[in-house]
Amino acid sequence: MSKDKLLPVRVLHIASGDLWAGAEMQLYTLAKALKNNIDINIDIVLLNHGELEKKLLNSGINIIVVDESKLSSLLVLWKLTGVIRHNRPDVIHTHRLKENVLDCLAARLNGNIPTLRTVHGASEHAPSWRQLSKYVNHWLDYICGRYLQHAIIAVSEDLAVILKKKGLSGQQDSCSSKWYRLRGSIQSNQGEEFQASLRQF
Repeated sequence: MSKDKLLPVRVLHIASGDLWAGAEMQLYTLAKALKNNIDINIDIVLLNHGELEKKLLNSGINIIVVDESKLSSLLVLWKLTGVIRHNRPDVIHTHRLKENVLDCLAARLNGNIPTLRTVHGASEHAPSWRQLSKYVNHWLDYICGRYLQHAIIAVSEDLAVILKKKGLSGQQDSCSSKWYRLRGSIQSNQGEEFQASLRQF
C-alpha cells in the first residue's frame, strides 16, 4: 500500500445550520460517529449560527460559520472559496439546495474538487417561473446534481427512485459516478463504511 493511501481523507461538509431538523440531526450524528476515526478528517462549514453549531462545538468538532444572514450570496461564495483553499479537502459534501450550488462553484474555483450531496427530502412541486429567484435556484441545483457533482446520497429507497427519475444520479460521464442510500439514522459503522468509499473519488 502506498504512503498516499494511508493519509486521512479530508472531508468538508457544508450545511445551512439554521434549523434543528432531520438534515441537521443526520449531519451531527455522522460527524460525532466519525470524530475519532483516524482515517478521516472532518471540517464543517455552517451558513448560520444555531443549535447545530452549539452541538458540534460541544462535541469538539471543528466548524466554521459563514453567516449568510450578514452576507450577500457572492460574499458567501468568496468566503467558501477561501475556506476550501485553506482547508484543501479531498471531498466536499453538501446538504441542501443553496449549499449544493455554492459548493459546485467554489469547488470549480479550487481546481474541481470532487463533490457530493445528501438529499434529505424531495419537494412536491418545482417552483413556477413566476417565482424567478426560486426557479433559477431550482434549475442551478438540478444542473449541479446532474452534471457536476460526483455522487448523490438519498436517505431512503423511495427518495432514490424519485431522484433517479429526474435524472439526478451524479456525473453521467464519470466511471466513479455512484449512488448511495443511507438509513435515516446513521450508526458509526455505517458512517465509516460510507466515508471510506470517498477514497474512490
